[in-house]
Amino acid sequence: MADTELIEIWVNDYLEELANHAIVEAGNPKSRSPRPAIDINQFYEIVGQAITTQQRLEGVEKNLIYSSATPENDDNIAEERIVYSLVERKPGLFEQKSTGSVGDDSGRRQRMKMFREGIRDPDNPGMAIYTYGQWFDNIVEFKIFARTNDVADSRALWFEDMMDLWHWYFRASGISQFKYLGRLSDEFLSPDNRKVVCRPLRYYVRTEKVTVVRENMLRSLVVQSSVQ
Repeated sequence: MADTELIEIWVNDYLEELANHAIVEAGNPKSRSPRPAIDINQFYEIVGQAITTQQRLEGVEKNLIYSSATPENDDNIAEERIVYSLVERKPGLFEQKSTGSVGDDSGRRQRMKMFREGIRDPDNPGMAIYTYGQWFDNIVEFKIFARTNDVADSRALWFEDMMDLWHWYFRASGISQFKYLGRLSDEFLSPDNRKVVCRPLRYYVRTEKVTVVRENMLRSLVVQSSVQ
């Protein structure tokens, strides 16, 4: 059997499966996620947006440095900096227990994406767009770097308040769950014999990774394979 015929059979079978999922989902609308969804990288972005907006509301002219890059030398931390990183990420637990169970493998986790919804493709009449979703439990860390203990302590408290104040924004943007886990031990660095202090803060964040399947793109695979 030619490769084109194999691809066409696979595409047709897959689209039929998706269409059946959509029929089941239409009969059970509660299964559809009613909220928007964002993944972990988008979460970092909206935290950055919240930081910028909060500073603007407070009349701050020069924004904090906010990035995923840890300072490598003394010149990189001449002023305050907030560095974000991922500590742990696992498929989401089906049974939501305490936040402390994020790293616990005793519960059942959603290790495969699940069908979310099927809609008509507005740009391609007669075609459909299907989406899958998969929950993830994430532990993220924000490190507050500064030159002095007083500045680092003040900024850490400011950041805790800011994250609490903008909690509604994170939820509205697609974060299913968001909890403050706590502040870790203070850290001290001395690049080039100049003191740098750090205050690590950790949060639990539940995100959803969405996969989009477009029927017109799958159909185009068949056309392209027949032309080659």
